[in-house]
Order: sequence, then C-alpha cells, then structure tokens
Amino acid sequence: MKPLILVGTTLELRTLANVLHRTLSVNDLGQYLDLNDGLLAAVGIGPDRAKALTTAWIDRLRPKTLVHLGTAGSLRDDLITGTWVFVTHANQFELQSTATVARGISVQTVAKPVTDEDTRRELSLHADAVDMELAAIAAAAAQSALQLSAYKLITDHADRRAIQSYRRVVKTAFHHGLTMVAISGATT
Repeated sequence: MKPLILVGTTLELRTLANVLHRTLSVNDLGQYLDLNDGLLAAVGIGPDRAKALTTAWIDRLRPKTLVHLGTAGSLRDDLITGTWVFVTHANQFELQSTATVARGISVQTVAKPVTDEDTRRELSLHADAVDMELAAIAAAAAQSALQLSAYKLITDHADRRAIQSYRRVVKTAFHHGLTMVAISGATT
C-alpha cells in the first residue's frame, strides 16, 4: 500500500517528472508517475472530474495515505505567488460543503477559473484561496476514510492574469511541493 499523491493537471505532473528525471506512464485512468515509495497521478481540472478520478485511483490502489499537491489563486493580498501553504478547509462553492483537510489556510473550490473582481471579492468572504479540485478530492478521501494532507502553491491572484501566472509559477516552483511532503512526513 503506497501513498497516493494527487496533482491537478498534467502540466504539474510533467513538471515533477522532469525534476525527478522520470518518464510518465499511462493507463485507463490517465497519466501517472510510479515512484519507489508512492504514486503520483493527475486528477484533472474541475470538481466533478477530480472526484471521479480520485475515487478511481483510491479504489485501484487502496493507498495508506492520500496527499494533494495543488495550485490555488490567492484571495488575500498577503498570500504571495510562489508560496506553498498547508490547507485547513476545502469548501465547494456551489454546494457549500466543508471538508477538514490539514492545517493552515481555507480553500474554496469552484468549477471554473475566477477572473473577475466581483467573484473574487465574494469568494474572499469565505476563503483565503480558490482552486478547482480540493473539495472534491477531500470528499473522495472522506468516503474512503482516508486522511488527506493538502498543500497548495499560490500561483496567481484569481484575476484576469491567472492563467499566464499559473503556467509561469508551476514551471518554476511546483517541484518544491515534493520537499514539503517529505519534510512534513505526510506519506508515512
């Protein structure tokens, strides 16, 4: 029973594969990276896809622990891009469901990118950052009675420049998430 480490996108997964000098594998669930002491897999963008793929990976691997390394857009001025944070709560905006994850900040999960100031302001009343998969991953973990540790790389400020900033920050800083997991002992 290896730990399962989930990322959101194939860009994030490819970034980790490049840093580790490993080749990605593919199966019916998608791309993954088989490590000696765990498995890294992408669960896709959006809560529905993330929950379905997280559940499928859990059912297939029966991991002892679940870790999510992901990205988020900051809803606070003091959360600077390139910063890794622990997550306290994951809320799905549409359903208003809450799942306690680890410790640190609160993340609001939404179905599509936040690019306008009104939505950003409304979401900032409920969370510190915004993403597109964590609440769904947390729900799948809870259904399987798995503890979830979650770490988010702040890649943008949830505004009209979010996509460009996301790509730049993932390519330069996402690999540091593996160090976060190793130091925290989240996979043991």
